[in-house]
Order: sequence, then structure tokens, then C-alpha cells
Amino acid sequence: MPPAIDWDVYFLPAVRALLNGTVAPEPISNPPWVLAPLIPFAVLPYEVGRVLLFIAALVAFLLVARRFGAGRVGMLALLLSPFVLNSIAWGNVEWLAILGLVMPPPIGLLFLALKPQLTFVLMAYVVYGTWRLGRVRSVILLLLPLVLLTVVSTVLSGDWVTNLVGYSSRTVASNTSMFPIGVPFGLVLAYQAFRSNDLRSALLATVFLVPTTLSQTAWAVVPLAICASTGLSATATVATWASLWVNRTLWFF
Repeated sequence: MPPAIDWDVYFLPAVRALLNGTVAPEPISNPPWVLAPLIPFAVLPYEVGRVLLFIAALVAFLLVARRFGAGRVGMLALLLSPFVLNSIAWGNVEWLAILGLVMPPPIGLLFLALKPQLTFVLMAYVVYGTWRLGRVRSVILLLLPLVLLTVVSTVLSGDWVTNLVGYSSRTVASNTSMFPIGVPFGLVLAYQAFRSNDLRSALLATVFLVPTTLSQTAWAVVPLAICASTGLSATATVATWASLWVNRTLWFF
């Protein structure tokens, strides 16, 4: 199994630091509550936790693909996509964020917020969907857990929001963001999402709007958004592998 760079360098040390009451050696660019669901994987022997983390991520992608109506071919194309394999192999937390799509909205919003640089349009879509029903009380109840958890985590962990914003605006060598060229596409997708109640467009929109997109993890939401279309998902997976082969780049190994 390939080295899980994000897990080894960021998340595993952060969970261990949390359990030991110390400071993580490397800051994470996620809300602090991302560490809670990772504790079971961190307390196990490394190899066991690593394998179970890999399996959990696979299952999460399959659950959401099922939610989107993907068939067997679509789910197979999703799991064989280099983008998805890369996200899972690196041990990142896209899988936790997308689980918010199969949970009740108040809890789902907490999970979507674990990777806001990939889900902020989707989060706005969820809030708008509740508001559109004309229930102000429902919107308050939807946002209340997220607001409370943000306040409490800031008090306990410090100003993690600044670190998150800094990540989203920084320029790194592996940044494959289409910003600002992709902004018009992102706005069109966002408009489509809100106008037509299209969850998949909301998932895709953020990728075109965020300034920082790391190739090894973030693009996993693209094959997920198209997995319900058998032909499109299969073609995209084959084309991506072909592109990687031509460029002699298999960046998740």
C-alpha cells in the first residue's frame, strides 16, 4: 500500500497530540473536530489503522455514489479513478466530508465543513434548501450545531479559521486550481445547483471557484459528481488514466 502522506504527516500526529494533550507538529487545514472520527484509526497499530482507514474511505465513496444513483459500472469507474485512488491513498479526509451528504442535514453540515475548501457551495446549497421551505426556525436549528462547534473549537484550539483561510489562498507547487479561469464555470454550476435543485452541480462548482486545489486529493469530487452517468464516468476514468500514462505521471504512488 502506498505511503499515506497526509495521514502520516498531518492527521495521525495531530490525533496523537490531541490524545496526549500536546501540540501537533504540523497544523492541519481543517476544523479541529475532524480529529474526532479519526481517533479509532489512530489508536490501533499503524498498519491495522491504515488498512481500516483505506476501507472506510472506499465505503464512504460508495455510499455517496449510491446516494447519487450510480450503477455498478459507475461505482467501479469511481473507485478506479486516479483522483479517488489518490485521495484515499494519501489518507486525506475528503471521504469524511462527503459523508455529510448521506446524513441528516444538521449533522451532515458538520461533516461537509470538515473540508470547506471543497464544499462551501454545497454547504450553501444545503442551507438554501432549508430556507426555501420558508422555515426560519429550521435554518436556525440547521446552523446551530455548526456555529456552537465553531465557537467551542476556537476557544479550545485557537484561531484555526485563519489557518484554513490561509490554506485556501496560498500558492503551492502542487496547486492545480483552475482559479480564476474556472470561475465562470463554477458560477454557472452554482446557478444550476440552486435553480434546478441539482446536488451534483453544487458539488462540482466549488472545484472551479476555490483558489487552491491540490491534485493528489481535491479532484476526487469530480468523478463522484458524475458517477451516476455510466458512459461519462467510465470515459472520464479511462481518459484520466490515459493522460497520466502519456505524461508518465502516476502521482499517487
